[in-house]
Amino acid sequence: MKKLTAMCMAFTAALFWFGTSLADPPDNGWLSAAEVTQKLDAQGFKHVQALQAVHGHWEGEAFQNGQLVKFHADAKTGQVTFEKAKDNARGNN
Repeated sequence: MKKLTAMCMAFTAALFWFGTSLADPPDNGWLSAAEVTQKLDAQGFKHVQALQAVHGHWEGEAFQNGQLVKFHADAKTGQVTFEKAKDNARGNN
């Protein structure tokens, strides 16, 4: 019985961990991924990658003026609300 309880607790913890780290599904009224990519391109963000719906906005990476940046974009307008240059040398930030 203790083994079953421990397995159930581990399974529940895993569901919570992975469930909270997955991207949110876009809500009604959101721009599609293709639409937001087009809006980003018009703002100078090229080669958009890793685009996903997260916590009420679109989030991803793109090149702007030759620099890799992480960005957040408004879900309904595509307007960039946050951007930060990524450290290309180590590939993280």
